[in-house]
Amino acid sequence: MSGAAEGVAGIALSAVSIAALFTTCIECFDIVVAAKDFGQDYELLCTQLSLQRIRFALWGESVGLVTGPSLRPVPYDSRLERPDIQPAIKHTLDCIRLLLREANVVSGRYGLVSSKLEGDDMLASTGMSIFRDTFDSFKNRLRKNQAQKSAWKVTRWAIHDGPRFEVMIGRLKDFVDGLESVTTSLGLLAQQQARLREEIDSVSDVQSLQLLRDSSSNSLRGSSAQQDVSDTASRRLTFVITASILEREEIRTEVDTENLIS
Repeated sequence: MSGAAEGVAGIALSAVSIAALFTTCIECFDIVVAAKDFGQDYELLCTQLSLQRIRFALWGESVGLVTGPSLRPVPYDSRLERPDIQPAIKHTLDCIRLLLREANVVSGRYGLVSSKLEGDDMLASTGMSIFRDTFDSFKNRLRKNQAQKSAWKVTRWAIHDGPRFEVMIGRLKDFVDGLESVTTSLGLLAQQQARLREEIDSVSDVQSLQLLRDSSSNSLRGSSAQQDVSDTASRRLTFVITASILEREEIRTEVDTENLIS
């Protein structure tokens, strides 16, 4: 991009509010991924994509860009408008928007092609379904506050190149890390991490918890945040499995007791 073009882009970006950019990113994040055969590697990548999506939404919640799960109004954090913070936030949000749109428009660049998810041979990703209900709730709460409610389209992707897809997710993770880093000085990181642990603790599906544990422990340049996700998913997985075993034993005991009585 030439200097003149960069200047025009910078002026255009400065005229867009943080809230508008965030809303556009949420719309771009409305993704479904399908494939003819989902191997474990693809599922782990899709899980990472789902994880970055919920991290992004929770970041928005923490700064008041969307109401929390209790539906109580969360005031917009005006500190985002500080001259030392606003440009970095806007730039990062725009990078996320461009990355997701580029992945959708430029066929093959990130190992993805447009998919209509039609046919018996196309399967939806389990990894992408993790946190899907929470994301839909975020999206619906965000849309309630929109003055003009245009139709949102779900982006449908089919993976055909795992390494390129991994590159895209790695870039996306870096951008979300950047947002959290910028707002760390505002004292919001602990709140964001606590909300993510709450979301993981709400998952009860064994396969989903295994994917969260494994995808966060051995991929995408592991960090302390990634390790925290893995540890939380591992603890939750142990709890869910143990509770299931105890429930089966309780049912078996009740059946044995009834048989003795009869």
